[in-house]
Amino acid sequence: MHDGAVLIEGGVILAARCPLPVTDQVTIPQHFGMRHRAAVGMSEHSDAMVVVVSEETGHITVVISGEIRENISPNELRNVLLSRKFR
Repeated sequence: MHDGAVLIEGGVILAARCPLPVTDQVTIPQHFGMRHRAAVGMSEHSDAMVVVVSEETGHITVVISGEIRENISPNELRNVLLSRKFR
């Protein structure tokens, strides 16, 4: 399942290999590829919390409502998932 998104709701996988809308923001960091741009786009078009793991670095990024938080630790990810907040 290399390409596309996995959609999870209530702990159940609903779909895989799903294309996502890409953001039109011009302020996205230049090092972001299509996966990260799609994460931002999806968060802009829904109430989804989007989690991205870089294939190259393994870094975790979380996006909520277009707000990006990069390079979070697995423990920080756990806290974000439990609280559904950045802070």
